[in-house]
Amino acid sequence: MSTIDNTAGAMFVGCLLSVLFCGATMTQTVAYIQNCHSDVWIVKAVVTLAITLDLVHTVLVTHGSYIYVIKSIDHSERLAQVPWSLLALVLVTCSSVAIVRLLFVRRIWYLSNRNRVVTGIPIILSMGSFVVAVCAGIRVLSLPTFLLIDDAPWVVYATTGSDVVADISIAGTLWFYLSRMPTGYQRTSNLLQSLSHYIIGTGAVTVLWDVLEIVTFATLHKTLIFTIFFLSLSNLYTNALLALLNARPMMNRKLDHSATHFQFPEAEVTCRRAQINCNRTSSSMDDVMELASSPNAKVVTLEMGHGLSSDNASSSESSEKINRI
Repeated sequence: MSTIDNTAGAMFVGCLLSVLFCGATMTQTVAYIQNCHSDVWIVKAVVTLAITLDLVHTVLVTHGSYIYVIKSIDHSERLAQVPWSLLALVLVTCSSVAIVRLLFVRRIWYLSNRNRVVTGIPIILSMGSFVVAVCAGIRVLSLPTFLLIDDAPWVVYATTGSDVVADISIAGTLWFYLSRMPTGYQRTSNLLQSLSHYIIGTGAVTVLWDVLEIVTFATLHKTLIFTIFFLSLSNLYTNALLALLNARPMMNRKLDHSATHFQFPEAEVTCRRAQINCNRTSSSMDDVMELASSPNAKVVTLEMGHGLSSDNASSSESSEKINRI
């Protein structure tokens, strides 16, 4: 049964969450502007478009929620009417989500070493989700009241279902390649493992939001409880993207620290061990010079140099991979 609480109240809660997430997006935007110098122009352009759509999304949510709540206070018969801004919100949401997924798929392209098959699967799923959402948005534009949504339940089920499949595909693929990324250091491996867990976490949040939207829509008929999750869904995607982009400088700093921490103390310990061995086995300067000029000493020196070069190469490769994320 429709009441002010489960209709206008739900709309108000959804609007509040959207505004809070938009505030977090603005904070993330400032951090991204300060650290985006190494990104190519296409990434900056797509991120700018995603942020712009997020702002438009929040404005539409605020406008629609305000009109709906204010009109419903003294006129309960208007609880079924849908403001035009909320009707347009479906198309804005699917566009924003598609743009965010585009950048995540771009990272799969680089992490998979440009594997067309691996990248093609999330592309197809993302495009399918976008097409379904556009069709749903066009259908919603012809619905003057919320009551008519029950006559077209596929609008909710198809869009959220395709979103769940696409998000699981993208998050799972990113996690797979990050967890298999070779590194020369345990701390670097732990760092990449934390990153993969973060990606799984953000993907799980968006999937959870979609599932909650489906469940509330299916079980709580004649109410707008499902709008709590729908109105803030687009903001979640934008925040997840910016948070991942802003994590790169911190990860690179930790990566550089790990490389320095593991290289120099190891070389120093090796030199000290060689000095102790020399003191134990040599009783004169001639013996020390003979040991230093022996073929074994040269081999040890070459192996140490090769090890340090390999560590540097591994660190550089890991840093390059992180910058592509």
